[in-house]
Amino acid sequence: MLFGSSGIRRIIDESSLKFFSDVSRAVGTFFNGGTICMGHDARNSSGRLNEIVKESILRTGVNVVDIGLVSTPVLAYTSQKFDGGVMITASHNPPEWNGIKIFKRTGLSMEEQKKVEEIYKSKKYNVGKGMESAMNPLPDYESAIKKFIESHAIPIRKDLRILLDPGNGAMSDIAKKVLSDLGMNVDVINDVPDGNFPNRPSEPKEETLGRAIELSKNYDFAACFDGDGDRVVFCDGQFFGYNEGMTAVAKFYGAKKIVTTVESGRLIDTVGDVIRVPVGDVNVAREVLRSGADIGVEQVGHYIFRDFGPFPETIIPIVIFASKFEEREFKRTFWFKKTSVHADDKFAAMEKLKMLRSLGKATFIDGIRVDFENGWALVRPSGTEPVIRIMVETDSPESTDEWLRKLEKNVRSVV
Repeated sequence: MLFGSSGIRRIIDESSLKFFSDVSRAVGTFFNGGTICMGHDARNSSGRLNEIVKESILRTGVNVVDIGLVSTPVLAYTSQKFDGGVMITASHNPPEWNGIKIFKRTGLSMEEQKKVEEIYKSKKYNVGKGMESAMNPLPDYESAIKKFIESHAIPIRKDLRILLDPGNGAMSDIAKKVLSDLGMNVDVINDVPDGNFPNRPSEPKEETLGRAIELSKNYDFAACFDGDGDRVVFCDGQFFGYNEGMTAVAKFYGAKKIVTTVESGRLIDTVGDVIRVPVGDVNVAREVLRSGADIGVEQVGHYIFRDFGPFPETIIPIVIFASKFEEREFKRTFWFKKTSVHADDKFAAMEKLKMLRSLGKATFIDGIRVDFENGWALVRPSGTEPVIRIMVETDSPESTDEWLRKLEKNVRSVV
């Protein structure tokens, strides 16, 4: 199985570089001619991997437009002007990881992922000589952001003070420029691209955002990104919360139909009609297109706007969150927590965990989600790491802690 919930990722060494060379020939064969764009994040291995992937795709007769070091939203938006796009990134994974993610105008379906895998396994690659070129994608991207905000009449709050934390990732330089050009008042920390992620890990969560949380007490709020810039989370003197953040953005946007994943809590259901799908922005994007939903959200900080494109976007959510900032408080009736357990064979472990279905009303869209009287729990294999993720949300902090302890004990007993 090549694809996880967000592309193809590996720890980078000589064998994985050969693997990505072969996979890229399969990707080029899948596109079967035409022109795609390519970009990469700030990881130390991204420059080398970008050249390997690009060369392999060119060898299949596909033209490649190299747009350099960019965030995933910039690459994804730019790919809509071509036959597709390839991003070199491992998103929020640790520095030693890297990978590739494929974009198409219509999103990448599970069937298309399987087609790439079939080509890779068959080793029947197209042979040709594609042409290479380069371009600066930022002016078009910035123009598109402005047009979206204007066409949806989203107020630009120039009176708020906002702190940005790109985490030395791919949104360094980009976020400050775009938001400043919109007229917003922003300061920034960790704004120099550095693949070692020297100031904090690339995943933006409460445990890694200590400095931004503390500094946000001197601002109206902080917006913090992951390594490739396709996630954004908020702090307002404290970590705002995953479910709270996505619910605020969906509500302030005026969304009536929302796509989210089985990881998301019940707070989002207070906004509009909700459709839940397996974890992964690719799954969310496809369902947004299929259902015509206004927005797709993942509680980790992915936001997909039907009217902008089938991919995560992180500048627009900041503008929306700011637009009705004073209305951000929710009456808290749900308490959410999560943890992870390392599993060398996560799929075998999940087979042994099917007994969890007896704990409540079970669904199997992605892992095992159990809904019970005062909440829900989800146990699922990560799509990007060798871990099993456990998430619990109930109507009290004590109940959430109790359920989390019980489920973690069950998972540890089978790994």
